Amino acid sequence: MMLMQTVSSLFPTDGAGRHALRLAFLRLYGLRPLDSGDDPRLTTMSSLTVDAFDTLVTRPVYQASDVFLMIGVILRNRRIISTTASEWKIARHSAENALAIAVAPREVLLDDIYKELVSRGVLSAADARQAQDIELGLEHKLSRPIAANIDLVNAFESRGGSVDVLSDTYLPHDDVCRLLSQAGLHLDHTSIHTSSQSLTTKRGGELFRHTLGKTRGVASQTLHVGDNLHSDVWQARAAGLAAAPYLTGRPNRYEMTLRRTLPQPALLGSIMAGSARSVRLGRVFPSLKQQAIWTTSASVVGPLLFAFVAWCLKEAVRRGLKTLYFLARDGEVLLKVAKTLLPTCAPHLTCRYLHVSRRSLHLPAVVEMGSIEREWILDCATERTFRSLLSRLDIEPVEFLKFLPATSPLQTKAPDALLSPADVTEMAYALDYQPVCDLILERAAQRRATCIDYMTQEGLLEPGNIGIVDIGWRGRLQRSLCRAVMTEDPGFAKRLHGFYIDLTSQPSDSGSFSTFSTESGDRSFSWAKRGPLFEIFCAAHHGTVLGYKTDLKGRSTPLLASQDNPVAESWGLLVQQDAVVAFSREAAETFNLAHINPLDHTTALAKAACDVTRLFVEQPDRAEGDAYGSFLHAEDEQHERFEEMAGMIDFNPVSLARRLTGHHPGRRISFWPEGSLARSIPFWLRGSALSMFKSMPGRDT
Repeated sequence: MMLMQTVSSLFPTDGAGRHALRLAFLRLYGLRPLDSGDDPRLTTMSSLTVDAFDTLVTRPVYQASDVFLMIGVILRNRRIISTTASEWKIARHSAENALAIAVAPREVLLDDIYKELVSRGVLSAADARQAQDIELGLEHKLSRPIAANIDLVNAFESRGGSVDVLSDTYLPHDDVCRLLSQAGLHLDHTSIHTSSQSLTTKRGGELFRHTLGKTRGVASQTLHVGDNLHSDVWQARAAGLAAAPYLTGRPNRYEMTLRRTLPQPALLGSIMAGSARSVRLGRVFPSLKQQAIWTTSASVVGPLLFAFVAWCLKEAVRRGLKTLYFLARDGEVLLKVAKTLLPTCAPHLTCRYLHVSRRSLHLPAVVEMGSIEREWILDCATERTFRSLLSRLDIEPVEFLKFLPATSPLQTKAPDALLSPADVTEMAYALDYQPVCDLILERAAQRRATCIDYMTQEGLLEPGNIGIVDIGWRGRLQRSLCRAVMTEDPGFAKRLHGFYIDLTSQPSDSGSFSTFSTESGDRSFSWAKRGPLFEIFCAAHHGTVLGYKTDLKGRSTPLLASQDNPVAESWGLLVQQDAVVAFSREAAETFNLAHINPLDHTTALAKAACDVTRLFVEQPDRAEGDAYGSFLHAEDEQHERFEEMAGMIDFNPVSLARRLTGHHPGRRISFWPEGSLARSIPFWLRGSALSMFKSMPGRDT
């Protein structure tokens, strides 16, 4: 028993180093966890027995008993009980535990539990039948497959191996069979053995012997897989079976953080954490990189974007906004998340996708040549060529140069050479020439005409208050949108509100702004300075918006750099978006079953989202660092220069010195330094290195 408690205390820990120590401890006692279908024991054993709950199927709640809370909510809403959901959970638990003691070692049955509740006066006989039906119905609605183990069992059986499922459960046998069948398990019902049918249990050891006797299985040739250390390991071994603990289904560090950060109401944290886990376990990939993307998206990106969008919808409803526009390209996945929430949380709000970009809005917004316009034109100029800098103004070098004096150094500048600081100074002088200003304003007016056509078509010039959603940083896109539209509707800024994850500035005369970072309440974490990571989280399937054109039917359409996004798609974009949407749908549906509106809890959700995001950013493991660090990110407006988000660090002193002193063709060491460290340092040093980096003097989070 002491050993069991010691090992159990190790299970909740996380991180690559501690995980390795945990596995070493288990193996010291002959306990080798089952992590994949490639385990050699699956080829040497002739028979396989598998636990059902939290090994083959799971639920989108943190722990099984939280289902009782959901039942209590439903019973109270239907006026079957007058007590709170928490009080119902206690009564339901108490009845089950009392019966378990009374009939031990026999299994307790669901019928008996509800008869006990009737005898205690908790329910009438008629209400007990309703409540029991509700519990069974909810179990079916909440059951989710653990894909890796379903596939493992089906593959073992298809190779001719003998497979039996063993489950300690009070649920009726037929219901357990249906749950496993709907999860995709290809086993005959005679191969499923439940304690509710045999009245023997795994925890007492009898169910193993009962099953082996019934199937004539040989214990020494049988491997048992399950998540419970006592029932599935110690008792299996006592019955002569080999045992393989299944640990992957236990909550990971992000799921534990979600549950811990959202203590009240109890189901809020349970559903967020449980939804993350059920989605994480719901798909399996052959590639470690794809699996890491799926896991991170289910556990971190999904909860973050779900909380952000829930806050946007709540604020939009509170402000009486008519339409919420999700700005390309970050808004693509955000709109998909919104669509999972709209039917139950904000059915009267219209949400749409708006094709915009820095490239499609900044030039149309130029109605004068002021300091802001000059700042935009010359932004990061030394990282651009003469041609690429002018391309943002729709001007060719030859057009530009004809207005400059013959003595200007730019006259001899190679169009495709990078601009030097001296060249940028000459460019700034050139912007003072009136003919150059006139040319820029002319091209801006041409771009603005097609831009206004598109905005009119999409409804932005219709009366009523509207909102826009983007991840943010400097607020310049909203300013440009305002400047362009206000040439047609001078009052547009008064009816426009922007929702962002974070902003470093809020331009004046550009509408109003709100930030999710303020809602989270944690100002010590700088969301904007981690901008490239959030841009990966919101990567889209199409290329950037170059501008607008009119098609043959007279309809204004966006002109895209490409119809797809091959760089992001080859990395794993589809996997990420699928996981984010799967989490959002899972959480939204489960909240609806529990009669919880997430829009009523956006402050708590924002805090939890901040905590899991910060944990990922500051303490990534190797798989996360490799997966997200390898994403090719383009920071520039024209998306011409791609670099790894978190490249490997070469700790050779000469190479590192070249990086730090700028004598390197690349940019700074990393967009995400912690990711680079996670990729470059051995696991036994990784935790210390990341902690030291976090506490470095003068380092800004």
